[in-house]
Amino acid sequence: MPSSLVLMGYVRVHHFARQQASPFPLLAAMGARTSKIELGTGVVDMR
Repeated sequence: MPSSLVLMGYVRVHHFARQQASPFPLLAAMGARTSKIELGTGVVDMR
């Protein structure tokens, strides 16, 4: 893979849903296993 290629993945946040409300534990686990992709949340600040 060329070093200039950047792969990105985003995790959506589902507030008030019956599932994990915070994406950070999942992102931490994913980040511990890879150095090839950038991870982040799909949160848009609506203030």
